Amino acid sequence: MLKKKILPKSIFTLFLLTTVSWAQAGVIMFDEVPGGNIVTNQSSALGVTFTGVCTVRQGNSNGDPGGWGLEGTNGPYFCGIQADQLVTVTFDSTVTSLSLDTSRSNGSNVGNTFTLEAYFEGGLVDSETIVQEEVNNWTTVVVNGGLDEIRLTSDDGARPVYGIDNICWDEDIGSCTAVESSVPVPTMSNWSLALLAGLVALFGLAVFRRTV
Repeated sequence: MLKKKILPKSIFTLFLLTTVSWAQAGVIMFDEVPGGNIVTNQSSALGVTFTGVCTVRQGNSNGDPGGWGLEGTNGPYFCGIQADQLVTVTFDSTVTSLSLDTSRSNGSNVGNTFTLEAYFEGGLVDSETIVQEEVNNWTTVVVNGGLDEIRLTSDDGARPVYGIDNICWDEDIGSCTAVESSVPVPTMSNWSLALLAGLVALFGLAVFRRTV
């Protein structure tokens, strides 16, 4: 009788433990950071950390401090990046897909390119490069494939200056909003864990039946 009660509970517990690792969907709109601040760990509650010089700017509707000529796409604030700075964003949990909006700003040239690279454990999994158009003409760039880091670069042969806004991951990125999702989204590795847990559960159930 003891085996009948303990074994099913153990199997159920193991199944839960191997399937609770989820990547939380989220949105970063930069309006929550005071203007003029470099973004670092202000989004640590979402498991996100920035490295490199990405400075929050307040946008055209707030007087355009710094003369960037940009208005953010999810609120007026955006993150401004200039010169040849490499900006990296890392995630504590694996992200299935990610989008962000970008536009070149005052001080850049027509034909400026922007590249968004996605990495998982140091290996490149996806990369998208676009040619940016007029100042304040924003383009949404998307990467997929399971990632824990993105790298942002730009090049126009002179002085790349651009903004990013509305970083959105693991939800319907085609209709990303400023409302952070609290619904956990499984990643590719999570599905593998779930499959493994299911196989373990089936094996345990078979053993249990033989002991009855």
